[in-house]
Amino acid sequence: MIKTNYLDQFIKDIDQMIGDVNRYFYYLEEAELNAQPKEGSWSILQCMEHLNLTNYFYVKQLKKKVGSSPEARYEEPVSMTWRGRLLTRTMEPRQGKVRFKMPTLKMLTPQNALNKEHRLLERVVFQNWMDDMTELKRIIEEGRHKKVGPIRIKTFFGPLVKLGFLDAISFALAHNKRHILQGQKALENIRG
Repeated sequence: MIKTNYLDQFIKDIDQMIGDVNRYFYYLEEAELNAQPKEGSWSILQCMEHLNLTNYFYVKQLKKKVGSSPEARYEEPVSMTWRGRLLTRTMEPRQGKVRFKMPTLKMLTPQNALNKEHRLLERVVFQNWMDDMTELKRIIEEGRHKKVGPIRIKTFFGPLVKLGFLDAISFALAHNKRHILQGQKALENIRG
């Protein structure tokens, strides 16, 4: 698959996620957004704040790396690596289910999950997520015209695990899909 096909799919995925967040979460009352379906599980708002914490990490790097990449003279042959495909597959939900449970790093845990006194502001959480998705779409569009093959993005898996441009975006989007689904399941559980 050529770079344009990947990027077109990424834009569609982002638009789908924005639609899902607006449809399922955006107009909920504070009580539903903050309700935990069971002790120790995250609320919808905590899922979205976790995404903000991780998206910030990836979007910031992608913005810097793509912004400093040279213009591409032609459609460069870029594809996902085996590592990127593997990480995306393990993160992405399939048929409405999260297949692999993964522990969350403390630094990526929403503050109000660690400290019950901390309050997340609904509008701020959703606006930050929307801003990240808008910026990611802009980065993807900019990446169409840049030489992105040499780009390497750090991950939370340690200094030895870096992802290419396509891998990093695919993984970040799979992570967003995972926690949007988690939020949808939380909503189903609190509504009974």
